[in-house]
Amino acid sequence: MWVRGSEADLTGRRVNAVATLSAALLLYGVVVGVQLTAPPGSRSPSVLVALPAVVALSFGPAVIVGPAAVAVGTRWAFLVQDPRRVGAALGTTAAVCVIADLACFVVRRRERTAARMGQILAVAESVQTAVLRSVPPRVGGLRAAAEYRSAAEFARIGGDLYAVVDSPFGVCGA
Repeated sequence: MWVRGSEADLTGRRVNAVATLSAALLLYGVVVGVQLTAPPGSRSPSVLVALPAVVALSFGPAVIVGPAAVAVGTRWAFLVQDPRRVGAALGTTAAVCVIADLACFVVRRRERTAARMGQILAVAESVQTAVLRSVPPRVGGLRAAAEYRSAAEFARIGGDLYAVVDSPFGVCGA
């Protein structure tokens, strides 16, 4: 059963974070490598603008700002190789800032939506717990037990109701 904050969930988040950082570092390394090995005066497109977007896949706004600053700093550092490209550096800087801002907005919205869904889930679980009374240990002359399992893999709510009743016709279960 999936539990919020479980060790498996935390391990999955760590794997995603490592994969995202690896992709961002690889992208950064490729851009810097291409720029350093390019012949003088050649123009290579700057894909540094993608760094904040890649990092936004697994991290929050505080971490998105760092790679954005590195991307802008790197772009301006390469201006030494071709000082006539100030306009391109300004354009890259503007693009990185816009993408980082959008990435922060999307991440904040995703976090708010997840928090809201968590609250809705907690209310639904409380309602389901109130509706599903616990089965008594003995009903009539029989021992009784029940376990709730949802048909959906990660769902903790929903499904059929159950009950055990001692009726004039014997013990009934549903």
